[in-house]
Amino acid sequence: MVWKSWELAMDDKIFLLRPLERRVEIVVKNYLRCAQETVKEMTTNYHRIKKYEMIEELIHEGIFYDFMPYDIEKLSPLWFSTINEINYELSELINKILICNYKSSYDSLRRILELAIITLYFLNLENDKTKVINWLKSRENTPRFSDMLRKLVSISFFKEINDQIGLEGKIKKLYWSLSDIVHTKGEEYYIDKLQKTRLIVSMLRLPELNKEILFRTLDKYIELIEIIFLLFAVNQPVLLVGLPLEKKFMAEELPLCGYLMEYQAERLWEIIPDEYHKILKEIIKDDKGVQSMVEWVNSREDII
Repeated sequence: MVWKSWELAMDDKIFLLRPLERRVEIVVKNYLRCAQETVKEMTTNYHRIKKYEMIEELIHEGIFYDFMPYDIEKLSPLWFSTINEINYELSELINKILICNYKSSYDSLRRILELAIITLYFLNLENDKTKVINWLKSRENTPRFSDMLRKLVSISFFKEINDQIGLEGKIKKLYWSLSDIVHTKGEEYYIDKLQKTRLIVSMLRLPELNKEILFRTLDKYIELIEIIFLLFAVNQPVLLVGLPLEKKFMAEELPLCGYLMEYQAERLWEIIPDEYHKILKEIIKDDKGVQSMVEWVNSREDII
């Protein structure tokens, strides 16, 4: 059956095109319309747009690279491999949201969480660098998510924050909610429940903006980023203390990673939910490494 009620696809010449050419013509026009409608809805009516834009600005500045430890020995052999993939998935995620491909966006959300956990797991718990290299080369299976998370929250400051606030349970709840959609847990998670259909043209389904699902997906995205930012801050508490790096270092002297500038740290605090602030301040106070690093940077002469 062919529906001919939508101006997007109603030029009869479209139906003279070869199947793939016809698909491209129709799909591209619909994606453009979806993106325009989505941006308008987000900027006009999404109640958390300021937080979303703050997150986007930090990501565009490359904050995930700054999250990695400054200790080269600890950073190797993982380097920035998983961070690159996180950034690529984040880009794909937003692209999918813009074109109203909500269900597929949850695949990216889940992979981003998995990549963050495996990054922290390898940095803290895998002493055998050969296993890390084998995983990077796709010769080693990815450890089970629940096993990595359980071990991660049993060490250092992760344990402290888990004991007080139940971090493991919050992350599992988020992961399960993403998995329900990824694995299609019943009809509630079918595509036609998550993505409205604008039109069907020659059995080609065209999605349209779904305000409720759009906002729900954006909320899930922000929740994910809040958790990931928290985890990397706990892993590297000095990130929470903004440093006057531009005043103290020449461009070629700036640390490769492991530190944030003052305005970045302020935004990090704004993004991490208030319920974690008290314990994070205690961690900073108790971490001698943070204090020594702050003293060392501040002791340097200003270059400007």
